[in-house]
Amino acid sequence: LTGGVQAWQKENVLRCRKLFLDGQARSLRAEGDVRAFLRRKLAAPSGAKETPGSDTINVSGDLLTHREADRLVRIEGQATVVSGNWNLKSDITDIRLGADQSIEFAEARGAVTIEDRVIHRRGSGAKATWRPQMDVVTLEGKPATVVDEKGNRLTGAVLTIRQGRSRVDVAPGEGVPSEGVFRPEGS
Repeated sequence: LTGGVQAWQKENVLRCRKLFLDGQARSLRAEGDVRAFLRRKLAAPSGAKETPGSDTINVSGDLLTHREADRLVRIEGQATVVSGNWNLKSDITDIRLGADQSIEFAEARGAVTIEDRVIHRRGSGAKATWRPQMDVVTLEGKPATVVDEKGNRLTGAVLTIRQGRSRVDVAPGEGVPSEGVFRPEGS
């Protein structure tokens, strides 16, 4: 299909300029100004009797490929993933789907930037892994860097960011120094 392509499956929507579908291989390839809107089930807090519903994950890039047997969605070229308060940009992002089509994790590689728009925190590195069930992003680099709105800065080999909370765990790596720069209140 070519032109202003719009395709959907259940609540998921895909827009692009060119779409190639292979029914036998159960795969697709979307090219040109790709935008996808994927619904995901939210994880229920431990002990909760009701599920909290779902949210929409927006992905965009130059190329999107998916092969059902691999349960993998790959976005290449200016790959962007937006979920709730989070914005993740990279060269390539792979989204691993569960058997029920939920998102198990997303792994971004290349020039990676992340942003939590609620608590105004941003980071950069070479690789980021988002695990939505745990609301955690792990950012790796040589070094990886996280800066908050006050100018507080952490660097290290691996930074584990707890979404929506002002907590970042720093792990050392071989040859990668860890450093924290904290600004006093009112400065």
